[in-house]
Amino acid sequence: MKPKTTIPSVRADLLVVVVALAGVPGCAARPPARPATAGDSTATLQAPAVAAAASGTATGDDTPTRAGVAVERREVSLPAGRVVFDLYAPGTHGAAPLVVVAHGFWRSRANMAGWGRHLAQEGFLAAVPDLPAGSDHARNGRAVNELIAWLLAHPPATVPIDDERIAVLGFSAGGLATLLAAADNPRIRLWIGLDPVDRGNAGATAAARLAATAVLITAEPSSCNGQGNAAAIGRALGERVTAVAVPAATHADAEWPTDWKARLLCGGSSKARRALFVEHATRALRALTRPSGPRPESPDPANPPGTGPSRGPGVRSPPSGSPVPDSRFPAPDSRFPPP
Repeated sequence: MKPKTTIPSVRADLLVVVVALAGVPGCAARPPARPATAGDSTATLQAPAVAAAASGTATGDDTPTRAGVAVERREVSLPAGRVVFDLYAPGTHGAAPLVVVAHGFWRSRANMAGWGRHLAQEGFLAAVPDLPAGSDHARNGRAVNELIAWLLAHPPATVPIDDERIAVLGFSAGGLATLLAAADNPRIRLWIGLDPVDRGNAGATAAARLAATAVLITAEPSSCNGQGNAAAIGRALGERVTAVAVPAATHADAEWPTDWKARLLCGGSSKARRALFVEHATRALRALTRPSGPRPESPDPANPPGTGPSRGPGVRSPPSGSPVPDSRFPAPDSRFPPP
């Protein structure tokens, strides 16, 4: 005889589904972090490890990673809110370009740790924060700019910051927050959107006034990326954007590392497709370190990513037989049709 389904078991099943949905970009709204008080108008150190790092030593959460990269947890109080971030420092000498890496909606800095480590291995100083304001994208954008200002005022003792080489890179809603930041901050030289998701046309509006170089790397349209609504951002940028569509990619492919919740709701993920996101983002960031030319290099169609003279150390080759269409999208364009 088939056992009856009890009310408690049904509630338990519903709870599992709700928990799963809550962890995926676009499926829930994180309660906003506590706003900074009047006494927090100036950034202050919140973790013992920060003071130690400022004096040239490392304690607390400072842990070495492979290839000489060190990651240190810091906490700072900013006008936009209290921000916890991981600082990934390269094992190199001299000033390093700064990249702020922003996570997606209802995600955390842990979901972008792979990006932080990779960028540090490439010679960048990568700051990966927990955005403080949930679905308040404008406030998250302000937090990104305030974090940049704080880092320039309090650079790591061992890794000076090249203040003429600043970039922001954001995934999903983090792509929107970093775009809003870049549109308001002339110090930012490069914005990279990893399958960004617009909200209320805020991203497209900001894109129209963006002065920084723009790189847009997108997945296939789906419910996880607002059915590809980054197209509006691409149209607003027009000929100023270098745009890449990763074939068959899901929204979760741009997150590094992703998790089972995102894979479940966004259609899985692939290391090979993620490698293409990494390849194109890294190429654009390398171009930032060269003083000549404001625009990142465009991939040579005869020289696919991972091959030929444009390839540098530290970037994984994509699988053979997987060409990556890469083009600049003027407006209007078939890739970004009018709504």
